Parts: sequence; C-alpha cells; structure tokens
Amino acid sequence: MWGYNEVGLGFLVVNTSLIYFDLYYYAAVKIMIDGYFESFPGVDNPVIFRTTCGYAYAQSVDEGSLWLRPLDYFEKLEKESVGDKSEPYNVAPSRMKVHLSDGKVWNKLDDNLFIKIPKLKQYIACFHGPAISDKQRENFGGCTFSIKNVNCLITEIYRECIKQVNPFIDSSTNQSRNPRFGKVFYQYVGINFTRNVEAFQFSTGIYLGYHLQDDFRKDPLPEFIDQDEYRFIVYVDNYISDDPEVPLKINVDPRNFYGCHEN
Repeated sequence: MWGYNEVGLGFLVVNTSLIYFDLYYYAAVKIMIDGYFESFPGVDNPVIFRTTCGYAYAQSVDEGSLWLRPLDYFEKLEKESVGDKSEPYNVAPSRMKVHLSDGKVWNKLDDNLFIKIPKLKQYIACFHGPAISDKQRENFGGCTFSIKNVNCLITEIYRECIKQVNPFIDSSTNQSRNPRFGKVFYQYVGINFTRNVEAFQFSTGIYLGYHLQDDFRKDPLPEFIDQDEYRFIVYVDNYISDDPEVPLKINVDPRNFYGCHEN
C-alpha cells in the first residue's frame, strides 16, 4: 500500500523503500481516469480535510480551486495570531544558561537566544485532521470539505504547480528538491555542535546548529497543536513575481473533494 506519513514526489517513501514517481504517478492518474473518485476513498490514506471561508469552499468544491501560500505568508499570519516569531525558521530555544570551556575562554548561551536557520522558499497547501478544535476550524473560516484520496490530490497539485513555478534545484546534486506531504509535529528542535560557519558562533571555531530540524516541525504551542495540521510543500527557486505575498493559484479536479452539508 502507499505510505502516507511522508510522501516525496519523485519518489515515495514507504517503510524505507523507494517507489519511483513514474509508477506512482501512473497509478494515481489511472485512479482518476478510471473514475474511482466515488468508489475509491484511498485505502491507507490519512483522513484529512481543508477548512476555508464560504467563498473559497465553494470555489474548491465546485471548481477545484486551491491556493498554495508562500512560507513568508505563514510567518506573518502566525506572528500576528499567536506571537510566534519562528515560523520561517527551525528554532532551538535555550531556557537554561549553558557554559562551555575550551581551556581559555568561557562563553554563556543567553536565556533568550534562538538559533535561526532560514528555510528554502516553498509554497504550502494546508490541510488538517479530525482532531482540529472547533475554535481553530472557525478561525480558518468554518467551511470544511474532505479529501477523497490524498495520493491522487497531491500528485495533481504538483503537476499544476510546476506549470507556473520552477522547482528548487539542489546545487550539490543538481537535482530538484522533491515536494513533501506529511503531518506537522509539534516540538522544539535540538541543539548540536557543528563546523558550519553559517550557524551561530558559540566560541572560537565552535558553532551551534540545529538537531533533527524539519519543515514539518512547529513549536509546541496549544494554538498550533489544536490545528492538527498536515502540509504539502513544494520547494521553488523563486516566488511568483518574486513576491512572497502572492499565492500560487491552481485548479484540480473537483472530484478530489467531498463537500460537507453542515457548512
């Protein structure tokens, strides 16, 4: 079965095994072409939803409209809503004073230091699970629809995205960075020592970096945990019109979605 804890298009991670994208893409497209939207909800797919305002809900359910937002948009949104300043970074806070001796020099890690490592430019489509709180669902607009088959949907989303933006190319491998789908987890990253000179310099020749950083990590704040969030991330070389405020607007087959009569 298809794995869903994290999906990378280009390859699909399934219990440490790799299934190449061509096969995966063919299977997902075949499901759509054969008309299994109604009869094939996606076995072993996570049960996820998307909540929006009434207008966006109708546009999605009726026409397949979806907006992916730049990472910078979420930085601004969450800074305003909960005062979180770490959204564009993986942040490793220290609440204790740390002393390190290199034989000559003692240094102290300040109580309020945050090690900030900028993330790649990315467009994000947000979804959520059934554990979202009523308050958060109302904050998102209160109109909820569900996803029939996640694998089909993210395959189509990526296909439409790359018609408008160029995937990020990793200079070390000269390969494009695979998009990812997964559940957001809520915890701080750790701190480790590194020789990466772009990290925070703790002492002469000694730098502090992050441990187990990930683009699906968010700080363990109650407001975030109550969102029960899933994300589909597309890494890009640049934003549309070089503007981090402009959304990436696409249309997918509306049969990907179940509407909700309670909206």
